Amino acid sequence: MPDADRQVILDELEAGFFRFLLTGTEMGSDGFAGYYHYVPVDPIKWSFFLAHGHSYSEEWDAATSRINARLTGKAAGTSYLRKRVLLPYDFGSFPANAISVVIRAHDITGPALTLTMYIAGAADSGINGSNILPGMDDTYTLTNETPADAYSPGDWVTFEIAYTSDAAAQYVDVSDLSLAYVSARGNV
Repeated sequence: MPDADRQVILDELEAGFFRFLLTGTEMGSDGFAGYYHYVPVDPIKWSFFLAHGHSYSEEWDAATSRINARLTGKAAGTSYLRKRVLLPYDFGSFPANAISVVIRAHDITGPALTLTMYIAGAADSGINGSNILPGMDDTYTLTNETPADAYSPGDWVTFEIAYTSDAAAQYVDVSDLSLAYVSARGNV
């Protein structure tokens, strides 16, 4: 191919460091920066704290191949699911809609379902009691949320799902919690 027809895809930042043009991704001896990562979180093994008359179970949904964490409300009250996640050592920042969770609920006319993200015991100002109750019964719904506070590589964050029921035979299924982040160089 003649040189005039070649498209430059790398831009040298300094000796040994390159930027992939049109992507924002940088590469150097200390790692990649600007690279988007998707991190699925184990769908089971939640810590749960139950209100009187509530129960927790792990349910297999053969139709979707999902393993759900299920909270069932058999009386009025609030129960919690919590999961801690370590931010990777190449973590740089959260993009928009970085946190996603799939929810299915049965009998959505009365219950409340919220998501809060904590770091060092303080709730993130962007994900603090965010309503994640689906708009339809018995339908999986993907919800995305965007953290607003500052985070660093190696931080532990805790996700808390609060389920408040008002009657018997209501339940929520939680599955496919994941986070996305943009990498930073220098943390490898």
